[in-house]
Amino acid sequence: MASLRNYAAATLEDQVINGRILASGLRDARLEAVDCGHLFVLTRPAETARRAEHFIAQHSRTLS
Repeated sequence: MASLRNYAAATLEDQVINGRILASGLRDARLEAVDCGHLFVLTRPAETARRAEHFIAQHSRTLS
């Protein structure tokens, strides 16, 4: 992955429009965007885990 920095090529910024469209059509949806590349689980593991844990805590039911 580090060697990718050595290549010069035109690139596009990925838009999150599909996520926005989906979120706008789902009741109680919230779009979470992590400011990094496609491999957010690898590049931002702590932030990804925190967001996932928050989501799970909000939506899980207590089993007794």
